[in-house]
Amino acid sequence: MLSSMSSNAILAKARTMYGRRLTDKDYEDLLACKTVPEVANYLKNETVYSEILSGLNENDVHRGQLETLLRKKIFYEKVSLARFDMNSEKFLSVFFINRIEIEQIMRCISLLNIGRASEYAYEMPVFFEKHTNLNLKSFSEVTNLSELCDVLSNTKYAKIIRPFIPQGDEQLDVPKIETALYTYNFNSLFESINKNTRGKEKKELLALINAFIDFRNFVRISRLKMSYHTSEDYTRSMLLPYGRLSKAQINSLLECESSNELMNNLKATYIGKSLNKAEYNTQSQMITALNSIYCKKNIRLSVNASVVMLSYVMLSEIELSNIINLIEGTRYGFSEEEKSRLLVR
Repeated sequence: MLSSMSSNAILAKARTMYGRRLTDKDYEDLLACKTVPEVANYLKNETVYSEILSGLNENDVHRGQLETLLRKKIFYEKVSLARFDMNSEKFLSVFFINRIEIEQIMRCISLLNIGRASEYAYEMPVFFEKHTNLNLKSFSEVTNLSELCDVLSNTKYAKIIRPFIPQGDEQLDVPKIETALYTYNFNSLFESINKNTRGKEKKELLALINAFIDFRNFVRISRLKMSYHTSEDYTRSMLLPYGRLSKAQINSLLECESSNELMNNLKATYIGKSLNKAEYNTQSQMITALNSIYCKKNIRLSVNASVVMLSYVMLSEIELSNIINLIEGTRYGFSEEEKSRLLVR
């Protein structure tokens, strides 16, 4: 458990950060921007993103550069909060670092899958390089999954990925690798929570993480079943083996043959009971909106630092996704109404 001093520091810092989030007025002003440089100018001069964008020439900026800087801000915030983690296991810090490592590995594997691994590039703060054993500079030199495993040989990830090396004419199964890596990370997190927390803190943490996993699993079921028409067995293998949904509820969702049936079955779960509070335009947004509601409630009401910290990180990632979607919509000349439909607030 966190010390009392550390706990109070995280609670204060996370809630202060949350208070600096984009307001409804910020979103309306950003929606009114006609070009990406206008978006960059507003973020640089009118919002909490000013510091990370201070050296940016907003009149000569491209979408990729702006997105990279925004992602770095979120990373710095995770670092800032993690420094207050006084627990001997530092389990949330480890979870954050593992997640970033997995994102980098999956980025490399996705490029490998389309024969463009040489295009891998990364831009991370010095802090991250000090907290990872990944040789990121070597990722652009690999030509197949076996070589990537060799690069990762001094890490925990090589053993997880190696069974997925294609044999003969087999195709690289990117989704299964991703599921295996994230299963490892969540399994480690659950073990740490059970070991290092107790009482209400443990209950709230497990509820938050299991809800997040249920939301993710539902999106995965929806996309695989409705868009790609995968079998029940394959879809099941793509799910994280955690969450509050029962085996019977998961089976019911997997047996659905249409989006309407899927939504009706979801309404019979604890997730469905919160649907009337969520504002969304697509099924994917619905899950993000539910997660946002859950995290905002924790920010307001929880007195457990680890719960508030994790909730804030999730909300900051939702805000980042909103900004990236808004930038994309602006880039392609969407109307304010069309861009607004891309946001979850």
